[in-house]
Amino acid sequence: MRPATDPPVAEPLLSVQGLHAGYGHGEVLHGIDVTVPRGQVVVLLGANGAGKTTLMRCISGELRATGRIELDGDALGGLPAHQISRRGVALVPQGRGTFADLSVRDNLAVAALQLPRAERDVEMERWLDRFPRLAERSKVAAGMLSGGEQQMLAIARACIGRPRVLMCDEPSLGLSPAMSKEVFEVFEQLHDESGLAMLIVEQNAGLALGVADLALVIEGGRIVWRGTPRDLHDDDALVSAYIGDLEEI
Repeated sequence: MRPATDPPVAEPLLSVQGLHAGYGHGEVLHGIDVTVPRGQVVVLLGANGAGKTTLMRCISGELRATGRIELDGDALGGLPAHQISRRGVALVPQGRGTFADLSVRDNLAVAALQLPRAERDVEMERWLDRFPRLAERSKVAAGMLSGGEQQMLAIARACIGRPRVLMCDEPSLGLSPAMSKEVFEVFEQLHDESGLAMLIVEQNAGLALGVADLALVIEGGRIVWRGTPRDLHDDDALVSAYIGDLEEI
């Protein structure tokens, strides 16, 4: 297996260096380094319990860590989650995290509060136009939506603040294969239209690698491999050890 060395990449936008984090006295991340280049999609793969969600929580400010987290050279470590969000790092958490009792429109309205007042309605309508199903159900409580509709609402809510980096934790979790494919088509469209940088944690490696510029494999809180999706696809030993079935690529 190749060592975890960096392939040539674009200019770093989000940078994580020497990150240590955990819960109580148990350390989960052991000096992890991750880079999301400007305008690229990075996919983080690994087994359950490897540290993927912990990394996302550290970057978003939900969990304290030691090490360095930077966005375009500016330190984010130690900032509260709402300040990190306003600086341009948006997280779609595992389980979507929508406000179940609020309508689709009200969920978007809450997210739009970080925008200038004059731009809020325009931005909300833009995202409702992108997701016609949400527009049709704009007055329905988020908790009454299907899993796929909730995921689309979570993506729209994260993007309405015009983030510089979009992070998504297990976006296909609990979705049908058809809906999972539709969600990843949304990611591809966002990237193609605006060059939005993304960090995606996903168990469905086939779908994830289909939209990725770079792939990372994490095991035991350490990055054990990094390279292009094609490099990963061609490494049978690596796929067998860490990924499983890649027939969907």
